[in-house]
Amino acid sequence: SLWKCRRACLERRERENEHGKKISSCLLRGWRPCLSFTKDLLQSHPNFEWLHDHTLRLDSIPVQVSKHEIVSALLDASKRGPRARSKLDQLQKSYENENKELEKRKLMCKIDDAQRTLEEAIAYDRHLEQPTVNEIPSLATESCWTAFVRVRDEDIQKLIMRQAASKTGIILPCSKTVPQIQAALDDAVQQYNQAHAEHNVHPCAENKKRKVEAQKKLERAKVGLTINSDSASQAYVSNNDNVVVTRAFKGLRTSPQSRDALIASCTTTIDQAAVDLEKALSRLTAGRSTLDRMAPALSKGLSQDIAQKSAFDILQSLKREQFEETMCTI
Repeated sequence: SLWKCRRACLERRERENEHGKKISSCLLRGWRPCLSFTKDLLQSHPNFEWLHDHTLRLDSIPVQVSKHEIVSALLDASKRGPRARSKLDQLQKSYENENKELEKRKLMCKIDDAQRTLEEAIAYDRHLEQPTVNEIPSLATESCWTAFVRVRDEDIQKLIMRQAASKTGIILPCSKTVPQIQAALDDAVQQYNQAHAEHNVHPCAENKKRKVEAQKKLERAKVGLTINSDSASQAYVSNNDNVVVTRAFKGLRTSPQSRDALIASCTTTIDQAAVDLEKALSRLTAGRSTLDRMAPALSKGLSQDIAQKSAFDILQSLKREQFEETMCTI
């Protein structure tokens, strides 16, 4: 392995130092590219789409989605006008509902600024260029394909990534039905109907919670196909059938440039980990103390049904004077 190779090189250096010989620094710390490496590589391989500036990568694109639909969705996501107009509308609504004259004057100043921002955004949107979508044939499958997307500048790239990281993501309208998205919608409708029926029959706290969760899932499924970042796909999206966007080129590791710098960085990481571990152990100790105080109550022989009751259910039992069902476990 690489680490074994480096260890062998270090041992070799120790032996050769005794005889006044030197060994290449590349063998001691591994190879690090210089800052001009990517520029030189692109000049020699202009067909490396991932290496171009401001390039994104889209994975898991359903075959039902066309390049034109991707271009249209990303172009809409790059526009500043809709967000500026939304902010202006909110300020105007607040102005209409405000009764205090001083607050209305402050809002009017903000409305004037928002109006100028909207005009600038509209002018900016007029000069937007369509992104270029290049399919990667080697990564295509029967159900999906992958592509590199090159946008005009870094600001647009950041804006697209920021929207993709939001809860909704970037909506990707598709003229054709995407089977996995339709299946997710059908499943969400079925789960909501089931949760709604259960809540109508027995409106307890647990059924209400299931209904709310099912409703959220249904609302997300109704959005349809979206483009999401890696983090949003893990945190917000309920299925893995949406398109995932990442930066095509994430940069090269150009540091540390010396063995001493690497050791210093590792030492800092170890010290920080020791601090985090000490905090975690203190929380663990406090948790064990709480558990020890709860143990006698848990050993009273309560039925499982009573032990699993929520605070809401306990209060409801007290209201109905069903005291035999209100024995708290703690």
